Amino acid sequence: MKIRVLFLLFIFCFHDHFLFSSDDIDDISEIVNADAIKIEDKIKSSVLWSAIGDALGRVTEFENMEQIYKKYPNGVRSFEDFEDYDFYVKEGKKVALYTDDTQMAMLVLENCIKSKKENLDLNQTMQHLADRFIKWVNNPDGGNLDDKKGLSHLRAPGKTCIASCKELANRKGLRNYFYIERKYTKDQIDGFAGFRDRVWDIPPEYTKLVLGDTWWQCGTGYYKKEEKEGGSGAVMRAWPFGICFYDNPELASIWAAEHSKLTHRNPISLAACAAIAIGVAYAIQSKSVDFITEKMIEVAKKYDAKTSEMMQQVVEYAKNKQISPEKVFEEFQGWAAHEAIAATIYIFNKTPDDVQTAVEMAVNTPGDSDTIATLVGVLVGAYSCGFDKIGKQNLDLLEDSDKLLEMSDRTTNF
Repeated sequence: MKIRVLFLLFIFCFHDHFLFSSDDIDDISEIVNADAIKIEDKIKSSVLWSAIGDALGRVTEFENMEQIYKKYPNGVRSFEDFEDYDFYVKEGKKVALYTDDTQMAMLVLENCIKSKKENLDLNQTMQHLADRFIKWVNNPDGGNLDDKKGLSHLRAPGKTCIASCKELANRKGLRNYFYIERKYTKDQIDGFAGFRDRVWDIPPEYTKLVLGDTWWQCGTGYYKKEEKEGGSGAVMRAWPFGICFYDNPELASIWAAEHSKLTHRNPISLAACAAIAIGVAYAIQSKSVDFITEKMIEVAKKYDAKTSEMMQQVVEYAKNKQISPEKVFEEFQGWAAHEAIAATIYIFNKTPDDVQTAVEMAVNTPGDSDTIATLVGVLVGAYSCGFDKIGKQNLDLLEDSDKLLEMSDRTTNF
């Protein structure tokens, strides 16, 4: 698209030297505008289908295949298959709730929009995101499960996300004590930290982590718990980096991986986050399925070889008609980050051109159905540009569909 825009500007500036009529100029303008519209539609499709997949998968998560088809004889294909109790009445309107997947992804998307608009660097972006996560974990409709009046129990936020966001709050509070209440400079703190550590019984290495620029890289705490932070709680919300920075896929993948460290420091999570971000970015750019798949596997390998190998394995599964989807989803249930991205790659390679079928396949799985459906919706939604397949009923029933559309529009309005 950039090449076409530059070409158009060149023609406008020097059209007198070439044999181009005004009609030719109009035709070229239409081509460039068509590209812009297509990207906007891809982004809308990607964002909306991720939320639809999440909302559909909410009712099948934690269920095995027998339980799913006992409750829903035809499986869950759309909101028409919902039972009355699957909906929630919000402000007098029946809605299909999304889970913490979409809720946290919206925070990331809003933060990415701010970052791109204000040209923030990585640390600034992540510090702002940490603030959003701290608010989320105290929100009864978000990560605050202690307040029974909210919707958090229906969104089923993950334990690792909750613990990590509380740790972010702890670190932010300690930073505020040193930098705001006591007004110490970094140099002064270097000499003071030892005394403060003894008073609070805080290890010196923790103080250094908290007071440095990368204090947000905390996960669940300062103890070595990285191996327990490999769930799908970061990859489920990493795709906005690919949306906002689709014009720079490498940066999208790096920032997505870095963002994982706020809550999930395990390499398998970093690998999965980088993979989904770069995949979405290239899908918006209309690259081929093989190219997108190759780039996703390639970037995952930079962080974790096992994740990359699992992704390559399911690509082979997708080509082998003797291997059923049921077998694949029993093996890759999505509870861990590398399983979730592997299941996503499998469905993407099986049905890249039909987002509705792809999401249906993801929803009717015996594991972390909402996360797999979220990732499939965002990736296949971007590739296939399936916004026209959403339908008015889905938009009317999906929670906050208007807000999601509005956010989608803002990702391209800089």
